[in-house]
Amino acid sequence: MNQFGLILKHARNLGFEEEPNYKYMRGLLESICQQEKITVDYKFDWCK
Repeated sequence: MNQFGLILKHARNLGFEEEPNYKYMRGLLESICQQEKITVDYKFDWCK
């Protein structure tokens, strides 16, 4: 699963004041869930 490596690379390349691209990272995590057939429950308020 290269997605975890891409997430780490993205995070490591951020500047101190720079905000992560959450949409990009969430997409990578969702693709892992699809590949592994994991059901994700987005009923948490912090997942908006």
